[in-house]
Amino acid sequence: METKRKKSVNEQTEDFRPFWEPLFSEMGIANPIFFAKLCYNSNDFPGGGAVVRVYAEQISKGQDMYVEFFNWEDTHYNGVRALYKFKNNPNWREDTDSYVEVTKKGDGTPMPTPSYIFKFSSFELVKSVEITALSPISTGTPVAKPSKKELDVLEEEITSGEKDDNHYAQMTIRDIYAIVQNTPISNKKWLNKIITENRKGQ
Repeated sequence: METKRKKSVNEQTEDFRPFWEPLFSEMGIANPIFFAKLCYNSNDFPGGGAVVRVYAEQISKGQDMYVEFFNWEDTHYNGVRALYKFKNNPNWREDTDSYVEVTKKGDGTPMPTPSYIFKFSSFELVKSVEITALSPISTGTPVAKPSKKELDVLEEEITSGEKDDNHYAQMTIRDIYAIVQNTPISNKKWLNKIITENRKGQ
């Protein structure tokens, strides 16, 4: 049986990055520092626990670092897609209790560049969605009930015989997202018109 080749961290990063780009755009972050990182259990800290290894250059750029974790099987950590943030801290080296410096490889030879092991708890959760989510924005968003005005128009369409879509309870995900986000991106012109008129009145 052929053994599946493990992806490099750079490959994982490039695989994961596109998924989060819509969220970065929504957050107004033009050029985020983003990496895929292995999260694993270790005894590097008293009591053990999940840890993450980073390099000084990754957390010393004067801005937050964003991370999506994976496990030893190259799958999403904890079975979800989650974006975490390592908050920018110019003085991170001074807090020596928060990290463990690693200067040697497993075989005892010196590393070209030291790495730093941080506790998983050092990373702040930004957004978590189901592993099957197609987008970090549309999935996991609480669905708001359509407004009375929108329901009235839907009812009018139903009773007048001019309706070309299902009842609101059977609206498409795109329709619901358009209503929740107050953005005219539906495939239904009449719904986009309502949303546009509501935005003008706000």
